[in-house]
Amino acid sequence: MKLFLKILSLSIFSLVIIFTGAFVYYSAVTQGVDLDPSKLENATSACSVYDGNGQEITLNGGVAAENELPENLRNAFVAIEDKRFYSHKGVDYKGMARAVINNVKNGKIKEGASTITQQLVKNVYLSGEKTLKRKLKEIKLARQLEKKYSKTEILNLYLNKIYYGEGSYGVVAAAKTYFDKDAKDLSLSECATLAAIIKAPSTYTPYKNYELCLKRRNLVLKEMFSQGFIVETDYNAAINEAIVLTDKNSDNISDFSDEAICEAIEILQKENAEQLNGYKIYTSVRSDLQKELPVPTISDTAKDFIVLVTDNKSGIIIAYKSTVGQIKRCPASAAKPWLVYAPAIEENYVTEATKILDEKTNFGGYTPSNAGKNYQGYVSVKESLSKSLNVPAVKIANSLGMKKIKEYARKLNVSFTNDDLSVSLGNLSGGMTLKELTSAYSPFFSNGYYKKVGFITKIINPDGKIVYEGENDDTVKVFSDSTCFIINDMLKETVKSGTAKKLSALNLPVYAKTGTNGDEHGNSDAYCIAYTPDFTVSVWMGNANGALMSNSITGGSEPTLAAKEIFSCLYADRSVKDFEVPKSVKYVEIDRNEYEKNQRMSLPDISSNENPSFWFTLGTEPTKKYNNIVTPIIKDYKITVNNGNILICINADSGVSYTLTDKNNNISLFGRGNSTLVIKTAAKGVKYNLTLTPYSRIGDEITFGKEIKLPSVKSDGN
Repeated sequence: MKLFLKILSLSIFSLVIIFTGAFVYYSAVTQGVDLDPSKLENATSACSVYDGNGQEITLNGGVAAENELPENLRNAFVAIEDKRFYSHKGVDYKGMARAVINNVKNGKIKEGASTITQQLVKNVYLSGEKTLKRKLKEIKLARQLEKKYSKTEILNLYLNKIYYGEGSYGVVAAAKTYFDKDAKDLSLSECATLAAIIKAPSTYTPYKNYELCLKRRNLVLKEMFSQGFIVETDYNAAINEAIVLTDKNSDNISDFSDEAICEAIEILQKENAEQLNGYKIYTSVRSDLQKELPVPTISDTAKDFIVLVTDNKSGIIIAYKSTVGQIKRCPASAAKPWLVYAPAIEENYVTEATKILDEKTNFGGYTPSNAGKNYQGYVSVKESLSKSLNVPAVKIANSLGMKKIKEYARKLNVSFTNDDLSVSLGNLSGGMTLKELTSAYSPFFSNGYYKKVGFITKIINPDGKIVYEGENDDTVKVFSDSTCFIINDMLKETVKSGTAKKLSALNLPVYAKTGTNGDEHGNSDAYCIAYTPDFTVSVWMGNANGALMSNSITGGSEPTLAAKEIFSCLYADRSVKDFEVPKSVKYVEIDRNEYEKNQRMSLPDISSNENPSFWFTLGTEPTKKYNNIVTPIIKDYKITVNNGNILICINADSGVSYTLTDKNNNISLFGRGNSTLVIKTAAKGVKYNLTLTPYSRIGDEITFGKEIKLPSVKSDGN
């Protein structure tokens, strides 16, 4: 008994020490932290976003009085944001304990515990840092707020200050933006919709993600019913209503306000739009171009699109159209130029003239295929990129190595966790936004330097101080100017004869890469990234809900046509000067016969229009002639069948080697000069389709002769 009492006393003493220490720390951290009602009651607390002409595009519709807010609106927010709002005194300690336990169980932060009161003081008084000190200050201010204001007043302040998306601050502006109504006239369904949006305005806006917004609206209605805020008949009626939105013209300038605000949150390391109160955000989005920019034509199977128009010199977005916002998707083949080809050229693994055998290939269990499962045989690196062939890209990546690929990707601010060879075809874990994908192309028109594409040119804080101003200096050199020029040459070929040839009608120096993600059941993503020395036009098409499009919609179809129309608009009254040729490259003519027959780069004896020419980084160009090498040939052959054996007697010069193959029957034999190759104990009745391939080797050089398809033959064996 004495031992028990001793343990109990020690436990109580320990708890007293812990709580005393916690109280002392709390008092020290929150000393001088007091509620300033003037900040809270300021009606002009929203941030302002401006277009390139200095015109404000955000909406602050003023403040709704208590009698102008429907009871359903207040109840909707309480039901989904803070169901214990009317019972706690600013801080929900039970909710905090539950959140801590759940987060510990999950091993990560999956849910928060901030009440509406806490959210209000956090947005008005505190920074976006996620620290214990800030949380303690938040708790003190929330308790003070609850002592000074009634629950209804707190809700009214909250609803009038939060950001609802589409450039709308406060419920008055939101009601006008989404439903063209005064706040007091909002229906139950509309109240629930606004409560649904604020979880993540750029994600849940019904203009861009209708189905996602509808799903969350229905969740709000369900919570309102389960918590007794509405009766069953009202719940059933509201949940069956469509979300009827105000018609919004395609040139509505608020199309990019959400994107600019999200970008500002990232730059300033804030938590949400409400913490930008009083900030001024300036962009370079041109209102005239927004109005003139053609809206992409999409089919019934593709309902969504994103279009970015970027000024290449500054890296600033000057026009933007989107039905879905900045979502992350698999970039597919649109990633090949900067992910595979440019690093391989930079590291001198290949030139644009290097020949690669495009055939069905197994890479340790991974067997990529080209579109339509068509294979081209030996192709140049240039051709493989312009036609977006998958097998050559994987072969290059396999030689380069995933470590090197990730090294270059990091310089382009691209990260992914998977390291299998499917990465080379744009299968990046987590995907990329169209802004990120466009940024990855920036070295090709910026002398090898990376530029992070964005909307914002300048941010001014509430005190009038510039806290961000075009911080897009050329600081990260990713590729040499020679590599960039050669990639551009290959992407010009993509426009001339490859997957982006719909752009070839433009009388412009334009470079492009397409990308398509899908399978035989349909395509999920279609891209065209096209640029001139002045502008980049980036187009994505697909479905926000993940539904597949028709296989007819590829990067080279509707997205490329959309890019063509936009460039026609951009260059309606201006000319363009092409990229200059750097001194680090050389244009070299090579012998056509050697190149086509032997896959070898040789200088020609005589210059000819029939000879191909390629750009090379200085030091990688061919310097030899191989006209002294005779193409190896098989002079004669004879086939005999004897006692189950098939004998092929071959007549060739002593320097000529050859292979005898039959893939279907797993035959692979080698010979040299005059010799007889024997297929022993061949199965009776089995048909053999044999191929002879002659070649010769001088040093490291291999010369292939013409393949010979032998007549079919059957064994007479048992």
